[in-house]
Amino acid sequence: AEAKALLKAAKKRLKLTKGPGVDYPIQALGPVADPAHALITGAQVRAEIAGQCLLSTAALLVQSVADVRTLAGVKPLSVNCLTPADSGEGKTTVDDTVQRSIIDKQRRDTKIYAAELADYESSRATRKRSEAPPVAPVEPYRIIRDGTVEGIRRAFKQGLPSQGVFTSEAAMLLSGYGMSPENRAKSAGNFNSLHDCGEISVARGLDGRTQLYDRRLSMHWLIQTFVALSALHDPLLSAIGFWPRWLVAFPEPSPPLKALPFDPDESAAIRKFWTRCDELLARPLGEDCGGLPVISPDAEALEMAGKFYERMQWAAKTPDGGLEEVKPFAIRAPEHAFRIAGILSAFAGKEVINAEAMRNGITLAAYSLESWRYLFGEREDAKAKADALALYGWLLRQKGAQASGTAIIRVGPKQTRSKEARDAALSILQLEGFIGFDKGLWFALEVER
Repeated sequence: AEAKALLKAAKKRLKLTKGPGVDYPIQALGPVADPAHALITGAQVRAEIAGQCLLSTAALLVQSVADVRTLAGVKPLSVNCLTPADSGEGKTTVDDTVQRSIIDKQRRDTKIYAAELADYESSRATRKRSEAPPVAPVEPYRIIRDGTVEGIRRAFKQGLPSQGVFTSEAAMLLSGYGMSPENRAKSAGNFNSLHDCGEISVARGLDGRTQLYDRRLSMHWLIQTFVALSALHDPLLSAIGFWPRWLVAFPEPSPPLKALPFDPDESAAIRKFWTRCDELLARPLGEDCGGLPVISPDAEALEMAGKFYERMQWAAKTPDGGLEEVKPFAIRAPEHAFRIAGILSAFAGKEVINAEAMRNGITLAAYSLESWRYLFGEREDAKAKADALALYGWLLRQKGAQASGTAIIRVGPKQTRSKEARDAALSILQLEGFIGFDKGLWFALEVER
């Protein structure tokens, strides 16, 4: 009991944080807020996972319906979403539920495509030289679960002009061939180009020239936390502006779950979401996504966005702004706000971005920015403090509340069993007055309660 009281006092002193410090703004999801609540309650998942899945899926469906006018010109209604979460957090359950309409249509279209492909191959085999060659059927797939940039490029060349890379195992993508050290810059550059303008432009000695315009790609990568943190701090990806084009949400681990069945068909909000998905899926796709209608903000929404833009410029470029450490992300935040506002408006069937939609876009973009700031700054501090507290708690449980540096590495807390981690934790505890050192032993001191 005494040790628990001391550890509680230490936690209070260190002010340990577990996340970006702001709750995920569910209501800012506008027309998809209700299904988000249904998923949070029914599937027992964090709001961040539900929100990111719904937003990215909505983007996949409306990116072929309209573009959005931003302060920097007309941009695609596409988004890249990244959600670090460990196994068992419900990533696959939510993904499968949200994308049910798309997957069902893809299954139906795959059967039709197989028959068309058989006819095509038969026509090729029996064609006379005087006859025009048959036209290959278009691949009907909208969702890619795993792939390289080359594979995605081929998918656009032979398939639909609007697609998405949605995976609950994004570690496969980040650790695969396409994101290997020798290919990372090329892959990231291609993803950047698709996000910015939907262009694919490649010339290869053996394959010739591939030039595609007006393609649309939205992505949602659900990824294990430890893999994400390694990739996020990759200096190459940061240097070429890869991650600033992504919306990130960093959920805390979920508490122990209750043994409650989840049937999404019983939720009116989820069924309504599927109905809207079916309506959007029924719209025919052209050869590309060129010449789409442009959703523009009304006067009030434009004024609101302008103020947000200037605020981000000041915060990112002045010493007192507070966002210099995440400058590339702050500069990109206004465009994210426009895209989100456009996605929510288009999904709701509106042709103009009003003030409410723009406010929601700004809110979600600002949340992502806070999450990036946490990941690149405060999270490192939080991890160091958490390691130190784990070591302090372990020390309190030892005989005489003391141990040698060697014992800490050998049998101490798992996270402090390296010299670097042990020394960092000991330094924090010593500076805070939690421990002392004498005759080769570190010993716990009583913390002021």
